[in-house]
Amino acid sequence: NCKRQVCDGQGNAVSQPDPSDLPDPGATGDCKKVTCNVQGSVVTVPDVSDLPAPGPADDCKKVTCDDQGNIVTVPDDSDLVNVGSPCAPRSCEAGEPKVTNLAQGTPCATGTGNYCDGKGACVECVEGSQCPSKLCHKNTCAPASCTDGQKNNDETDLDCGGACPGCTSFKSCSVNGDCLSGVCLSGVCRPTLVLSEIQTRGSAGGNDEFIEIYNPTDEPVTFDNKWTVTARSAVGTCTANNESQRFAGNGKVIPPRSRILYTHSSGYDGPTPGDGTYSSGLVDAASVVLKYEAKVVDAVCFFFNDTTKTSLLTCSTPYTCEGTPVSNLPHNNGTSGQSNTDVSLERRPGGTLGNGMDTNNSESDWASGVPSNPHNLASPTAP
Repeated sequence: NCKRQVCDGQGNAVSQPDPSDLPDPGATGDCKKVTCNVQGSVVTVPDVSDLPAPGPADDCKKVTCDDQGNIVTVPDDSDLVNVGSPCAPRSCEAGEPKVTNLAQGTPCATGTGNYCDGKGACVECVEGSQCPSKLCHKNTCAPASCTDGQKNNDETDLDCGGACPGCTSFKSCSVNGDCLSGVCLSGVCRPTLVLSEIQTRGSAGGNDEFIEIYNPTDEPVTFDNKWTVTARSAVGTCTANNESQRFAGNGKVIPPRSRILYTHSSGYDGPTPGDGTYSSGLVDAASVVLKYEAKVVDAVCFFFNDTTKTSLLTCSTPYTCEGTPVSNLPHNNGTSGQSNTDVSLERRPGGTLGNGMDTNNSESDWASGVPSNPHNLASPTAP
Protein backbone atom coordinates (compact mmCIF):
# COMPACT_ATOMS: atom_id res chain seq x y z
CA ASN A 1 0.00 0.00 0.00
CA CYS A 2 3.03 2.19 -0.57
CA LYS A 3 3.71 2.47 3.24
CA ARG A 4 5.57 0.72 5.93
CA GLN A 5 5.46 0.76 9.77
CA VAL A 6 8.50 2.03 11.62
CA CYS A 7 9.29 3.12 15.19
CA ASP A 8 9.53 6.85 15.79
CA GLY A 9 12.10 6.66 18.68
CA GLN A 10 9.50 7.19 21.43
CA GLY A 11 8.23 3.67 21.13
CA ASN A 12 5.46 4.56 18.74
CA ALA A 13 4.74 2.76 15.48
CA VAL A 14 4.31 5.21 12.61
CA SER A 15 3.64 4.87 8.83
CA GLN A 16 6.15 6.15 6.30
CA PRO A 17 6.04 6.22 2.50
CA ASP A 18 7.58 3.11 1.00
CA PRO A 19 7.82 3.16 -2.87
CA SER A 20 8.99 -0.46 -2.81
CA ASP A 21 5.73 -1.56 -1.30
CA LEU A 22 4.05 -1.66 -4.69
CA PRO A 23 0.35 -2.18 -4.97
CA ASP A 24 -1.39 -4.63 -7.32
CA PRO A 25 -0.23 -3.63 -10.85
CA GLY A 26 -3.72 -3.27 -12.15
CA ALA A 27 -4.97 -4.09 -15.68
CA THR A 28 -2.55 -4.65 -18.56
CA GLY A 29 -2.71 -3.16 -22.04
CA ASP A 30 -4.41 0.04 -20.93
CA CYS A 31 -1.43 2.38 -21.24
CA LYS A 32 -1.32 2.87 -17.43
CA LYS A 33 0.37 1.45 -14.38
CA VAL A 34 -0.45 1.51 -10.65
CA THR A 35 2.49 2.73 -8.54
CA CYS A 36 3.48 4.71 -5.46
CA ASN A 37 4.13 8.43 -5.30
CA VAL A 38 6.59 10.08 -2.93
CA GLN A 39 3.85 10.68 -0.42
CA GLY A 40 3.18 6.96 -0.23
CA SER A 41 -0.13 7.14 -2.05
CA VAL A 42 -1.28 4.58 -4.64
CA VAL A 43 -1.55 6.39 -7.93
CA THR A 44 -2.26 5.46 -11.58
CA VAL A 45 0.13 7.03 -14.10
CA PRO A 46 0.66 6.84 -17.91
CA ASP A 47 2.80 3.90 -19.07
CA VAL A 48 3.66 3.90 -22.76
CA SER A 49 5.18 0.43 -22.43
CA ASP A 50 1.84 -1.04 -21.35
CA LEU A 51 0.77 -1.44 -24.95
CA PRO A 52 -2.78 -2.37 -25.83
CA ALA A 53 -3.77 -5.15 -28.28
CA PRO A 54 -2.37 -4.26 -31.74
CA GLY A 55 -5.68 -3.90 -33.53
CA PRO A 56 -6.48 -5.11 -37.06
CA ALA A 57 -3.59 -5.69 -39.43
CA ASP A 58 -3.19 -4.28 -42.96
CA ASP A 59 -5.11 -1.07 -42.32
CA CYS A 60 -2.13 1.28 -42.31
CA LYS A 61 -2.67 2.08 -38.57
CA LYS A 62 -1.49 0.91 -35.17
CA VAL A 63 -3.00 1.07 -31.68
CA THR A 64 -0.56 2.57 -29.14
CA CYS A 65 -0.30 4.76 -26.03
CA ASP A 66 0.05 8.53 -25.95
CA ASP A 67 1.96 10.44 -23.35
CA GLN A 68 -1.18 10.92 -21.25
CA GLY A 69 -1.83 7.21 -20.96
CA ASN A 70 -4.63 7.13 -23.49
CA ILE A 71 -5.13 4.33 -26.01
CA VAL A 72 -4.89 5.98 -29.43
CA THR A 73 -4.88 4.86 -33.07
CA VAL A 74 -2.15 6.49 -35.19
CA PRO A 75 -0.93 6.16 -38.81
CA ASP A 76 1.49 3.32 -39.48
CA ASP A 77 2.60 3.14 -43.11
CA SER A 78 4.47 -0.09 -42.40
CA ASP A 79 1.22 -1.88 -41.49
CA LEU A 80 0.86 -3.43 -44.96
CA VAL A 81 0.29 -7.11 -45.66
CA ASN A 82 -1.58 -7.09 -48.98
CA VAL A 83 0.72 -5.40 -51.51
CA GLY A 84 -1.87 -5.57 -54.32
CA SER A 85 -1.26 -6.79 -57.88
CA PRO A 86 1.59 -6.10 -60.36
CA CYS A 87 -0.47 -3.46 -62.15
CA ALA A 88 -2.25 -2.10 -59.06
CA PRO A 89 0.25 -2.01 -56.19
CA ARG A 90 -1.16 -1.18 -52.72
CA SER A 91 0.58 1.15 -50.28
CA CYS A 92 -0.05 3.23 -47.19
CA GLU A 93 -0.05 7.00 -47.30
CA ALA A 94 -0.49 8.97 -44.08
CA GLY A 95 -2.30 6.06 -42.50
CA GLU A 96 -4.69 5.41 -45.36
CA PRO A 97 -4.58 2.49 -47.84
CA LYS A 98 -3.85 3.58 -51.41
CA VAL A 99 -4.05 1.61 -54.71
CA THR A 100 -2.12 2.99 -57.71
CA ASN A 101 -2.99 1.75 -61.22
CA LEU A 102 0.25 1.69 -63.21
CA ALA A 103 0.31 3.40 -66.60
CA GLN A 104 -0.97 1.56 -69.66
CA GLY A 105 1.83 -0.41 -71.30
CA THR A 106 3.92 -0.88 -68.15
CA PRO A 107 5.50 -4.37 -68.36
CA CYS A 108 4.07 -6.97 -66.00
CA ALA A 109 4.10 -10.74 -65.74
CA THR A 110 1.16 -12.79 -64.51
CA GLY A 111 -0.06 -15.86 -66.36
CA THR A 112 -0.57 -14.79 -69.98
CA GLY A 113 -0.29 -11.12 -69.06
CA ASN A 114 2.55 -8.95 -70.32
CA TYR A 115 1.40 -5.34 -70.04
CA CYS A 116 -0.68 -3.23 -67.65
CA ASP A 117 -3.92 -1.96 -69.12
CA GLY A 118 -3.97 1.24 -67.04
CA LYS A 119 -6.96 -0.03 -65.06
CA GLY A 120 -5.08 -2.38 -62.77
CA ALA A 121 -5.09 -5.56 -64.85
CA CYS A 122 -2.10 -7.35 -66.40
CA VAL A 123 -3.16 -8.27 -69.95
CA GLU A 124 -1.64 -9.83 -73.04
CA CYS A 125 -1.49 -6.60 -75.03
CA VAL A 126 -2.68 -3.01 -75.15
CA GLU A 127 -1.57 -2.22 -78.73
CA GLY A 128 -0.89 -4.13 -81.93
CA SER A 129 2.88 -3.70 -81.85
CA GLN A 130 2.96 -6.05 -78.85
CA CYS A 131 1.53 -8.96 -80.86
CA PRO A 132 3.14 -11.12 -83.56
CA SER A 133 0.06 -10.46 -85.70
CA LYS A 134 0.19 -6.68 -85.01
CA LEU A 135 -3.44 -7.07 -83.90
CA CYS A 136 -4.59 -6.47 -80.32
CA HIS A 137 -8.33 -6.95 -79.79
CA LYS A 138 -9.78 -6.37 -76.32
CA ASN A 139 -6.32 -6.82 -74.76
CA THR A 140 -5.79 -10.15 -76.52
CA CYS A 141 -3.49 -10.81 -79.49
CA ALA A 142 -5.70 -11.76 -82.44
CA PRO A 143 -4.57 -14.22 -85.14
CA ALA A 144 -3.27 -12.77 -88.38
CA SER A 145 -5.22 -12.99 -91.64
CA CYS A 146 -4.97 -11.67 -95.18
CA THR A 147 -7.81 -9.19 -94.54
CA ASP A 148 -6.90 -7.77 -91.13
CA GLY A 149 -5.54 -4.44 -92.33
CA GLN A 150 -2.08 -5.14 -90.94
CA LYS A 151 1.24 -6.16 -92.47
CA ASN A 152 1.99 -9.36 -90.58
CA ASN A 153 3.14 -12.96 -90.94
CA ASP A 154 5.10 -13.25 -94.21
CA GLU A 155 3.17 -10.51 -96.02
CA THR A 156 5.40 -8.19 -98.03
CA ASP A 157 2.87 -5.36 -97.95
CA LEU A 158 -0.49 -4.72 -96.32
CA ASP A 159 -2.58 -7.92 -96.63
CA CYS A 160 -0.72 -9.14 -99.70
CA GLY A 161 2.33 -11.09 -100.72
CA GLY A 162 3.76 -14.19 -99.08
CA ALA A 163 0.98 -16.66 -98.33
CA CYS A 164 -1.66 -13.99 -99.06
CA PRO A 165 -2.90 -12.96 -102.52
CA GLY A 166 -0.44 -11.12 -104.74
CA CYS A 167 0.15 -7.41 -104.27
CA THR A 168 -0.95 -4.83 -106.80
CA SER A 169 1.66 -2.79 -108.62
CA PHE A 170 3.92 -0.42 -106.69
CA LYS A 171 3.56 -2.33 -103.42
CA SER A 172 6.47 -4.04 -101.70
CA CYS A 173 7.57 -7.53 -102.65
CA SER A 174 10.40 -10.03 -102.17
CA VAL A 175 9.88 -12.38 -105.11
CA ASN A 176 7.84 -12.34 -108.31
CA GLY A 177 5.17 -14.52 -106.69
CA ASP A 178 4.36 -11.70 -104.25
CA CYS A 179 2.91 -9.65 -107.13
CA LEU A 180 -0.30 -9.98 -109.13
CA SER A 181 1.76 -8.92 -112.13
CA GLY A 182 4.33 -11.64 -111.44
CA VAL A 183 7.09 -9.00 -111.62
CA CYS A 184 9.05 -7.87 -108.54
CA LEU A 185 11.86 -5.43 -109.32
CA SER A 186 14.03 -3.88 -106.60
CA GLY A 187 11.50 -4.84 -103.95
CA VAL A 188 8.51 -3.26 -105.72
CA CYS A 189 5.74 -4.92 -107.74
CA ARG A 190 5.76 -3.57 -111.27
CA PRO A 191 2.92 -3.63 -113.79
CA THR A 192 3.47 -5.87 -116.78
CA LEU A 193 2.00 -6.20 -120.24
CA VAL A 194 3.05 -8.12 -123.33
CA LEU A 195 2.91 -7.47 -127.05
CA SER A 196 0.30 -9.93 -128.26
CA GLU A 197 -0.45 -9.46 -131.99
CA ILE A 198 1.26 -7.41 -134.70
CA GLN A 199 0.28 -6.91 -138.33
CA THR A 200 2.88 -4.98 -140.37
CA ARG A 201 0.82 -4.79 -143.59
CA GLY A 202 -2.47 -6.13 -144.89
CA SER A 203 -4.93 -6.25 -147.72
CA ALA A 204 -5.10 -2.44 -147.79
CA GLY A 205 -1.36 -2.05 -148.20
CA GLY A 206 1.75 -1.22 -146.19
CA ASN A 207 -0.04 0.92 -143.61
CA ASP A 208 -2.78 -1.62 -142.96
CA GLU A 209 -1.23 -2.44 -139.63
CA PHE A 210 -1.87 -2.68 -135.90
CA ILE A 211 -0.16 -3.44 -132.59
CA GLU A 212 -2.11 -5.26 -129.90
CA ILE A 213 -1.05 -5.42 -126.23
CA TYR A 214 -2.29 -7.97 -123.70
CA ASN A 215 -2.61 -7.82 -119.92
CA PRO A 216 -1.75 -11.35 -118.74
CA THR A 217 -2.12 -10.52 -115.04
CA ASP A 218 -4.89 -10.48 -112.46
CA GLU A 219 -4.80 -6.74 -111.90
CA PRO A 220 -5.90 -3.86 -114.12
CA VAL A 221 -3.07 -1.86 -115.68
CA THR A 222 -3.35 1.82 -116.53
CA PHE A 223 -1.81 2.26 -119.97
CA ASP A 224 -0.62 5.82 -119.41
CA ASN A 225 2.24 7.76 -120.96
CA LYS A 226 4.79 5.88 -118.85
CA TRP A 227 4.20 3.08 -121.34
CA THR A 228 5.72 3.43 -124.81
CA VAL A 229 6.13 1.27 -127.90
CA THR A 230 9.23 1.74 -130.02
CA ALA A 231 10.41 0.11 -133.25
CA ARG A 232 13.68 -0.21 -135.20
CA SER A 233 13.86 -1.37 -138.79
CA ALA A 234 16.03 -4.32 -139.79
CA VAL A 235 15.80 -3.44 -143.51
CA GLY A 236 18.88 -1.89 -145.09
CA THR A 237 22.04 -0.94 -143.20
CA CYS A 238 21.33 -1.97 -139.62
CA THR A 239 23.72 0.52 -138.01
CA ALA A 240 21.89 3.34 -139.74
CA ASN A 241 18.52 2.24 -138.41
CA ASN A 242 17.56 3.99 -135.18
CA GLU A 243 14.97 2.99 -132.62
CA SER A 244 12.09 5.47 -132.42
CA GLN A 245 8.82 5.74 -130.55
CA ARG A 246 5.64 4.76 -132.32
CA PHE A 247 3.19 5.72 -129.58
CA ALA A 248 2.75 6.24 -125.83
CA GLY A 249 -0.11 5.14 -123.62
CA ASN A 250 -3.28 7.19 -123.56
CA GLY A 251 -4.36 6.58 -119.95
CA LYS A 252 -6.90 3.86 -120.65
CA VAL A 253 -7.17 0.97 -118.22
CA ILE A 254 -6.57 -2.55 -119.49
CA PRO A 255 -8.56 -4.98 -117.32
CA PRO A 256 -7.06 -8.34 -116.35
CA ARG A 257 -6.74 -10.75 -119.32
CA SER A 258 -7.79 -8.04 -121.77
CA ARG A 259 -6.16 -6.32 -124.74
CA ILE A 260 -5.72 -2.80 -126.03
CA LEU A 261 -5.42 -2.14 -129.76
CA TYR A 262 -3.44 0.59 -131.55
CA THR A 263 -3.93 0.97 -135.31
CA HIS A 264 -2.25 2.96 -138.08
CA SER A 265 -4.10 6.25 -138.38
CA SER A 266 -4.24 6.29 -142.19
CA GLY A 267 -4.07 2.71 -143.41
CA TYR A 268 -5.78 0.23 -141.10
CA ASP A 269 -9.05 -1.17 -142.44
CA GLY A 270 -9.68 -4.08 -140.05
CA PRO A 271 -13.10 -4.84 -138.53
CA THR A 272 -12.03 -4.13 -134.92
CA PRO A 273 -11.73 -0.42 -134.09
CA GLY A 274 -8.57 0.71 -132.36
CA ASP A 275 -8.38 2.13 -128.82
CA GLY A 276 -5.64 4.46 -130.07
CA THR A 277 -3.71 5.27 -133.23
CA TYR A 278 -0.16 5.93 -134.41
CA SER A 279 1.16 7.47 -137.61
CA SER A 280 4.73 6.19 -138.00
CA GLY A 281 4.38 2.72 -139.46
CA LEU A 282 6.28 -0.55 -139.25
CA VAL A 283 8.39 -2.36 -141.82
CA ASP A 284 8.21 -6.13 -142.26
CA ALA A 285 11.50 -6.84 -140.47
CA ALA A 286 12.06 -5.01 -137.24
CA SER A 287 12.36 -5.00 -133.49
CA VAL A 288 9.24 -3.82 -131.62
CA VAL A 289 9.74 -3.01 -127.94
CA LEU A 290 7.24 -2.32 -125.14
CA LYS A 291 8.67 -0.18 -122.33
CA TYR A 292 7.56 1.12 -118.96
CA GLU A 293 9.36 4.19 -117.67
CA ALA A 294 11.94 3.63 -120.42
CA LYS A 295 12.71 0.11 -119.19
CA VAL A 296 12.13 -2.83 -121.51
CA VAL A 297 9.12 -4.92 -120.51
CA ASP A 298 8.68 -7.00 -123.68
CA ALA A 299 10.14 -7.22 -127.17
CA VAL A 300 9.75 -9.16 -130.38
CA CYS A 301 12.03 -9.29 -133.43
CA PHE A 302 10.79 -10.51 -136.82
CA PHE A 303 12.35 -10.96 -140.27
CA PHE A 304 11.33 -11.92 -143.82
CA ASN A 305 14.62 -13.21 -145.30
CA ASP A 306 18.10 -14.30 -144.30
CA THR A 307 19.52 -10.82 -144.66
CA THR A 308 17.09 -9.21 -142.24
CA LYS A 309 17.41 -12.14 -139.83
CA THR A 310 21.18 -11.77 -139.83
CA SER A 311 20.89 -8.05 -139.18
CA LEU A 312 18.69 -8.70 -136.16
CA LEU A 313 21.12 -11.26 -134.76
CA THR A 314 24.56 -9.82 -135.60
CA CYS A 315 24.34 -6.07 -136.03
CA SER A 316 27.19 -4.28 -134.25
CA THR A 317 24.57 -1.99 -132.80
CA PRO A 318 22.46 -4.72 -131.15
CA TYR A 319 18.73 -4.90 -131.56
CA THR A 320 16.47 -5.39 -128.55
CA CYS A 321 15.16 -8.90 -129.10
CA GLU A 322 14.01 -11.82 -127.01
CA GLY A 323 15.84 -14.94 -128.19
CA THR A 324 15.63 -15.91 -131.84
CA PRO A 325 13.60 -13.70 -134.21
CA VAL A 326 10.37 -15.08 -135.70
CA SER A 327 9.52 -15.12 -139.41
CA ASN A 328 7.05 -12.49 -140.59
CA LEU A 329 6.34 -14.13 -143.95
CA PRO A 330 4.41 -13.79 -146.18
CA HIS A 331 4.99 -10.10 -145.44
CA ASN A 332 8.23 -9.28 -147.28
CA ASN A 333 8.35 -5.49 -147.41
CA GLY A 334 6.82 -5.54 -150.88
CA THR A 335 3.49 -6.00 -152.58
CA SER A 336 4.23 -9.15 -154.59
CA GLY A 337 2.68 -12.52 -153.91
CA GLN A 338 0.86 -12.85 -150.62
CA SER A 339 2.66 -9.96 -148.90
CA ASN A 340 -0.42 -7.75 -148.70
CA THR A 341 -2.67 -10.18 -146.89
CA ASP A 342 -4.37 -9.89 -143.53
CA VAL A 343 -2.14 -12.21 -141.54
CA SER A 344 -0.21 -11.37 -138.43
CA LEU A 345 2.27 -12.42 -135.80
CA GLU A 346 0.44 -13.59 -132.69
CA ARG A 347 1.77 -14.52 -129.29
CA ARG A 348 0.85 -18.05 -128.32
CA PRO A 349 -1.35 -19.77 -127.35
CA GLY A 350 -3.55 -17.23 -129.13
CA GLY A 351 -7.19 -16.45 -129.73
CA THR A 352 -9.60 -17.25 -126.89
CA LEU A 353 -6.76 -18.87 -124.96
CA GLY A 354 -5.06 -15.52 -124.47
CA ASN A 355 -1.47 -14.53 -125.14
CA GLY A 356 0.34 -15.46 -121.98
CA MET A 357 3.28 -17.50 -123.31
CA ASP A 358 6.48 -15.64 -122.51
CA THR A 359 9.66 -17.73 -122.54
CA ASN A 360 11.72 -14.75 -123.74
CA ASN A 361 12.22 -16.41 -127.13
CA SER A 362 10.27 -14.85 -130.00
CA GLU A 363 10.58 -17.93 -132.21
CA SER A 364 8.91 -20.07 -129.54
CA ASP A 365 6.44 -17.52 -128.16
CA TRP A 366 5.04 -16.24 -131.46
CA ALA A 367 3.18 -17.84 -134.34
CA SER A 368 3.51 -16.31 -137.80
CA GLY A 369 1.16 -16.18 -140.77
CA VAL A 370 -1.91 -16.32 -138.51
CA PRO A 371 -5.17 -14.91 -139.91
CA SER A 372 -5.43 -11.50 -138.30
CA ASN A 373 -7.88 -11.26 -135.41
CA PRO A 374 -7.20 -8.05 -133.49
CA HIS A 375 -8.88 -7.42 -130.13
CA ASN A 376 -9.59 -4.15 -128.38
CA LEU A 377 -10.72 -3.14 -124.89
CA ALA A 378 -14.31 -4.03 -125.74
CA SER A 379 -13.40 -7.59 -126.75
CA PRO A 380 -14.02 -10.52 -124.36
CA THR A 381 -11.30 -11.32 -121.87
CA ALA A 382 -9.03 -14.26 -122.55
CA PRO A 383 -7.55 -16.51 -119.85
